[in-house]
This record gives sequence, C-alpha cells and structure tokens, in this order.
Amino acid sequence: MNILFIASMPVTSLHDRGIFPDLVREFAYRGHTVYAVSACERREGRGTSFSREDDVYVLQVRTLNNRRVSFIEKGLAVVTTPFLLGRAIIRRLKGSAIDLIIYSTPPITIYPLIASLKKRFRAPTYLILKDIWPQAMIDLSVIKKGGFSCRAFEWLARKLYSVSDFIGTMSAGNSALLLELYPHIPGDKVEVCPNSSEPSAVAETPADEKKELLESHGVPDGAVVFSYGGSFNKPQGIPFLIEALESWVNDDKVFFFLCGAGTDYSLVEDWCGRRRPRNIKLLPYLSKEEYFDLLRISDVGLVFLDPRFTVPNMPSRALDYMEFSLPIIAAVDDRTDFRAIIEEGGFGLGSIAGDLRDFRSNVERMFDSSLRENMGGAGRRYLERHWTASIACDIVLRHFTSPGP
Repeated sequence: MNILFIASMPVTSLHDRGIFPDLVREFAYRGHTVYAVSACERREGRGTSFSREDDVYVLQVRTLNNRRVSFIEKGLAVVTTPFLLGRAIIRRLKGSAIDLIIYSTPPITIYPLIASLKKRFRAPTYLILKDIWPQAMIDLSVIKKGGFSCRAFEWLARKLYSVSDFIGTMSAGNSALLLELYPHIPGDKVEVCPNSSEPSAVAETPADEKKELLESHGVPDGAVVFSYGGSFNKPQGIPFLIEALESWVNDDKVFFFLCGAGTDYSLVEDWCGRRRPRNIKLLPYLSKEEYFDLLRISDVGLVFLDPRFTVPNMPSRALDYMEFSLPIIAAVDDRTDFRAIIEEGGFGLGSIAGDLRDFRSNVERMFDSSLRENMGGAGRRYLERHWTASIACDIVLRHFTSPGP
C-alpha cells in the first residue's frame, strides 16, 4: 500500500527514534511505501523539504512555532499548520496514489485537511488519538467550558471523528471517555492503539564506566539516580514536580536529572537558581542520543501529570524508561489508567499528583536495588509484549489488508 502518514510530531528521517518514526519505519519494513509528513517549525531555520529514504518519503513543512511559545503564537500555529501541510502535500504528491491516510492529534484543527485528502485520494482513514480536545484544555483552564472556543473545538472534534474510519486511542480509559463525550461515534470504530516504540537492545554500562560518568555529573557515591525527561508544560503539573524536588533538596541519598523544554521550564530553572540544590541537575533539551546516555546511568524514571486532568493520558516518555529497564514512579491524576497499568504490570509505583507523602514513600521504596531490578525487568518485558511499533502496526493494518493464507 501507499500510506500517507501525517504526524503531529516531527519526523525528519527514517532513522529517527520516537513513537511516530518507529511506526513509520515498521510500515516500511512490511513493504509499504510511506509518505511521512510533519511540521518543521520556523525556529529550525529550514524551509520545506522533500526527501526519500528507501520506501519512505519524508516531507517536512515549514510552519509557525508550536512548542515552547506563547499561547497566542501557539494558537496561530494550530490554525495555520493544517493549511500549510495540505498545500505541501498536494504539491509534492501530485499524481501519487494513496491507499490509506493515517494521522494523529492534537490538533483537531486538522479536520478540514483530512476531509479534503480523503475525498481527493478516495482512501480510508485512521486517526491515532493522542489527546481528547477540547476536554484536556478545559481541564487545565486554557479555555472555558461552553465558551466560543470550546464550542468551535467540539464541532471540529465531532467532524474529525466522523470522517475517521477508525480511531485508535492510547488506552481503554481513553476509549471510554471518548465514547462518553461523543456518543455519536459508533463503538466498533474505536479501539486501543497504544503509544509504541521499537525497543533496541541495551548493553549494560560497565560498573567502572558508570561510576566515572556519575562522578562527572556530581552524583554522590551510592545515591539513587532519578531522571525526568521531556516536556515542562502545563499538562505535566510542574508546580508539584518542584514541590517534590524541594522535599529532597540536598539529600545525598538521591540525585535528580531533569532535562527537556517547555513553557514551564523557566519555573524549574528559577527555582534551581534560588535554591542551588547540589543533588539536582537541570539540563536543556537533549538529543535522543544524549538523553539515552543519561538513561544508561539512571536508576528510576519519573512521570508527572497535572492532577486536574479528567482525560486519561498515557505519557510517551515511559517507553524510553521501559526500554532501558528503569522502574517508574508516577505522580498523576486520578482519571488516568497509566497508574493502574504500571502497578498491575509490576514495573512502577504510582500516586496522585499533589500527595507529597505518597510520592516520598515511593521514592524511598526505590532505595531497594532488588526492587528496582525486578521492576525494571518487568517494564522491559511489558514493553516488548504490549507496546511495540509492530503491535501498533498490526492493530492499524488489520482493517485494511487481507489476512495471509
């Protein structure tokens, strides 16, 4: 098949790592020709580009900045990006046959583009739902329930869900909420298509090399190393992250690596500037290779979500922790099924964001190296059995390809 894959996060190369590049690569491994389309924010300083790598065509479309920007600029990007993507797709894929259109949200402003492409190519569509708009924005008080923006987003959501032939959600909790909020959606077009990755073999770092690396970062001998990597935005509930760090300031039993970027990164940066903690190291956005090097010397991965959420989020950062056999500590809202999954799977400990006592108790439990090893191994096994790109690919393709003999 010829697959048009429109990703909500950048796909710059067939060799990238991430939930979308890994899935694109899996489709290509199976003999499909993939046209991978994503935005290239203007801060990158590059124009629109179109390249080919084996059976994958990568179309990067120059757009306004969407991440780590003001709400106004983000809003403009959300509105204009689908138009810019559509214009580039028509120009570059003119004359091409498309057999399947796959796309992800947010944003739901992609609806007019998908409706147009579906009509143009006469192809079925599959929505990989990564957020339920506008409910997530209502939860975080970004927009007001019942207001003009809310009603506009709800209309777009209904139209997008209607034009999608199948909808893959991140979890059973996501599916249940989607059908509750939008009862017009036929239940048989909604299924779980989880966040996924293509886990690679991870060689254990020799003890002497690990010790040297830890010392180079100022990690005290014997400290348990906790890492948080990814976004520092409203959905991550950064104020509680800071509160949790404050409770462990200058305690040499623990060391925290924090790395990433986002609108609330400055909150952590300002706090670190005031407190100057010796057991916390804040790093800017790292390349995937640099981030993986950090996980190699870490003991535990951290997940934070804002407690106001009523949308059951499934943080994709967990996939990297699991790939590196790191147990997970999650401080999340009470609606997500992520906490139940990591606890029932035996690879993490969860608490409600804002409950400092439970969070501290979970950190203290990770002082047990045997517990960390057992949980880390369970996480890697769970990833390989349930959350691989191959499994996600199977879920999507079963609707559009005939079974083998």
